[in-house]
Amino acid sequence: MRTLSIVALSTAAITAGAQSAFADPRIDIDGESCREVRRIVADTGAAILRYSSRQSDRILYDRFVASSYFCQPGEEALPETVFRREGTCRLLTCQVPDHQNRFRPWIIR
Repeated sequence: MRTLSIVALSTAAITAGAQSAFADPRIDIDGESCREVRRIVADTGAAILRYSSRQSDRILYDRFVASSYFCQPGEEALPETVFRREGTCRLLTCQVPDHQNRFRPWIIR
């Protein structure tokens, strides 16, 4: 019984360590240029980026990816705009695609 509990605790510790090793890095990008932010995302594959809101004092964050490879099943890497010091910066975020409206934008609901 004692060896079973030791094995269970060891397995839980190894699993917890493995999950944290694959966690996305959290990076503060205030003051970084769009080129630098894109390089960070390309180098890490996926990262949680923190940045200041353009309209208020709030801190915003989102998970940005280099491609759809880093998204969950059923999600796609779609463009999102982040405001940087030199203007807008287009990055990819994982989103569930809206296939119903993708090819029929002229239909008004």
